[in-house]
Amino acid sequence: MVPIKKPTAMCAFLCTALSGAFAFAQAFAASEPPVPPQDVVNACAPTAERPGLALHVEVQDEYGPYRAGETVMVSALDGLPLVTLNCEGPWANFRLAPGTYRVMAFIGDQRTNEVTVNVPPRGTEVALKLEPPPMPPEEPELRDDGRVTLPAPPPEQDENPGSDSPSRPAP
Repeated sequence: MVPIKKPTAMCAFLCTALSGAFAFAQAFAASEPPVPPQDVVNACAPTAERPGLALHVEVQDEYGPYRAGETVMVSALDGLPLVTLNCEGPWANFRLAPGTYRVMAFIGDQRTNEVTVNVPPRGTEVALKLEPPPMPPEEPELRDDGRVTLPAPPPEQDENPGSDSPSRPAP
C-alpha cells in the first residue's frame, strides 16, 4: 500500500485562505467600536453623573418627561442597532465609546425622530420628544349607486416655516 501524499501547494493555499479569512474577520470587527456592557443598575437612573455613562437620554411627550415603558435604541450611523433599553421612567443611560450614534425612542405607535448624537469622552445628554401617530387617511365614501367619492387631499404645508418669503406652488 502506497501512502497518499498531500500536495504542498494545496496545504499552502488552504493556510493562506484561512489566515486571510481570519484577518478579514478581525478588520471587520475593528470597524465597529465594541459596545461596553450596560449596567442595569445605573441604566434607568435620573442622572448620568455616574462614571462610565456616556449618553443620558430623557424621553418626553407634550406634557413633559414621559412616565414609563418606552424603549430607547442607540444605533451605529449605518443603522445597525447597538443597544436597546426599556426603563420604567423617562431616562435611559448608556455606556458607549466616544463617537457618533443615532438615537430614537418609541412606545406603541408613538415614536421620536431619529437624532444623530456625537458622544464626547466626558458624555452628553439628549432629550427626545414622542410624537403622536400620524392620522390615518379618511376612508373613501361608497354611494348607493356604486360610485366612490375620495376624500379631499390633505392641506399643503409650508416647506419653509418661519421664513419671510411666501411659498409658491410648483408649476
